[in-house]
Amino acid sequence: MTSVQTKKNLIVHITSENPGELRDKLSLNGLFKTHYDGWESTVETGVGVLSTRYYYYEIPHDDLTKMLRHLQSVREEAVLKIKILPEGCGWFAFD
Repeated sequence: MTSVQTKKNLIVHITSENPGELRDKLSLNGLFKTHYDGWESTVETGVGVLSTRYYYYEIPHDDLTKMLRHLQSVREEAVLKIKILPEGCGWFAFD
């Protein structure tokens, strides 16, 4: 009997400055490149970017564990939240 591995989606929500620096560090782990689906930012007129979200989809459990360990090791001073959602669910209201 083979087990079916449920896949998950990961959202990394960054509220600190220079979210691209964290994205570049995440990309050093090839799994982040493999599962990357895009990004979006919340912008307020007159203020600028409030937050940026990076989306990673269809991640097997073993890959997700490796990705979260890498994220923890490179996050440094980044202010962020993460959300892990079931496959097929890709939006979460952080702001």
